[in-house]
Amino acid sequence: MSSHSHDLAALEKNIEAIHGIFKCSSEEHKAERLIGIIHNLGWTSIAEYALVAHGLENALAQAEAATKTYAALVEDAQKVGQRA
Repeated sequence: MSSHSHDLAALEKNIEAIHGIFKCSSEEHKAERLIGIIHNLGWTSIAEYALVAHGLENALAQAEAATKTYAALVEDAQKVGQRA
């Protein structure tokens, strides 16, 4: 943990940054753009296909993990201060 405990402004900055990344990613990297690219005739070799396929699998796994982590963070933060 950083030396500036209870720096709520820093936490807020990180919350906004995460949402900004998710928003930017969904707006700038539209699925239709990549789908259009991969359907171009002669787009890629077998090796290049494998590279892109594995890259997409990795990106998907990271996106799913980030989404689950953030959802758990919100859920856990809501529990702070609650009585059992």
